[in-house]
Amino acid sequence: MTVVTGGLSTCQAFREHPEAWIHSDDFAAAIGQDLKSQLAAYPFAKGEYETTDEQNKRIQNALEVFFGHPESAPFMLTVGDDQQHYDADAGVLTVSVPSATPRAGYHSYSEHNLPLFANEKKVGRYLGTTRMGIKFHYEVWVRYERFLGVPSGDFDRAFGNSGAYTFTQPSYKVEMDREHALAVRNNLAFAVLARIAPPYASTEKNDENASLDDPTELATQTDIISATPRCVYLVDTVHKQVLKSIYEEP
Repeated sequence: MTVVTGGLSTCQAFREHPEAWIHSDDFAAAIGQDLKSQLAAYPFAKGEYETTDEQNKRIQNALEVFFGHPESAPFMLTVGDDQQHYDADAGVLTVSVPSATPRAGYHSYSEHNLPLFANEKKVGRYLGTTRMGIKFHYEVWVRYERFLGVPSGDFDRAFGNSGAYTFTQPSYKVEMDREHALAVRNNLAFAVLARIAPPYASTEKNDENASLDDPTELATQTDIISATPRCVYLVDTVHKQVLKSIYEEP
């Protein structure tokens, strides 16, 4: 699936034309899959006889062909039910930035990984044997997950500083009546126009073997798109409206 974002090269255009980038309920999966496949198909590694300036220009040309802009692409961070709370007395909806920890690989506090997409599916059920010869049944699952990898400094600038070693995410308040809050309850997301940055895209894999204590074998593939937010908005994905402007680069 190709995501067309022509004309959305500025935060103003991104903010004023939400109908151009809020396409469907599975937009986060679509843009994430499309970007990952495009980046994977293109050689972003620096060539032996290539200068850094030549490498950057080549990458920008590729992004402009894929997404209509030499540096940027749009992303959606879906807000879960546990990341929003409505105060009926005050008439205020509080929404937190989605957060998740990648299952594959080690990730330091120097980067925030914002979840774009995750899906698990069962492959089958099999009979296994432990080293002691004990037979047991176990299930095999595969998990695909995709994240937007944002350096901590850029995250603090765009979303607000929640502290590198805390388990709380930045949150924002929006005044609205009860009917409006009910209408947007399952339709909230953070729209991010982000500048793609080195190392652009990476894939990590992790296998968790089944055991008697945990009879589940899980193979996880984690894709991370490295980027710096240019602008961030809280949006209603059904009515295609910007509810709150969170950040716009100077």
